[in-house]
Amino acid sequence: MSGFLQYLHYGYQTLLSESLSHVLIVVVAMLVSFVVAAMLGLLAYRRAWLAEPLLSITSTALTLPSLALFGLMIPIFGLGFVPTLIVLVIYAVMPILRNLITGLNSISPAILEAATGIGMTRTRRLFVVEVPLAWPIIVTGLRFSSMMVVGVAAVGAYVGGPGLGATLFNGLAEVGSRSAVPEVLSATIMILLIAIALDGLFWLISRLTVSPGIR
Repeated sequence: MSGFLQYLHYGYQTLLSESLSHVLIVVVAMLVSFVVAAMLGLLAYRRAWLAEPLLSITSTALTLPSLALFGLMIPIFGLGFVPTLIVLVIYAVMPILRNLITGLNSISPAILEAATGIGMTRTRRLFVVEVPLAWPIIVTGLRFSSMMVVGVAAVGAYVGGPGLGATLFNGLAEVGSRSAVPEVLSATIMILLIAIALDGLFWLISRLTVSPGIR
């Protein structure tokens, strides 16, 4: 315990810097993933025959080991932020896409007919009626994706990506030394705290944006 506290005393600046970069790449990955999933989801919603192929492709991506996928990125994109971001987006898109399609398809046809009956265009109906009703399910997909991305982002250190993976991998490489356990433990704790904070943020977003009548 004393070794862990001593490591925090001398290495807190590095830990803080890596934590901020970890949060940054997770946030960017989630924003990009949401945009990609929204475009694919709306396309699949309008053309139902596309839903199954898109979900099958994105589901297959989740079966690939993250370390192998990071390795495949090196010859194409090199090292650093870009390959890490691409892998995170690949992992994050599927839960968001699945929940978006599920949420939109769960809306009662009677509600859609009523919206059309009062003169709503297809686009206005989508954003005023359909998306708000599907939003609770969509947010659940976002929460799940964010938890997964926080963990996978640590593996990004394998390709020189930003985040707490650098300290984590460094500690694992120095097993047996005095600094090994403090490094692994501190990085793991920070990753857990980031995950808890993001989960809390999405819970708050859900409480603030979901109508009490459909919670």
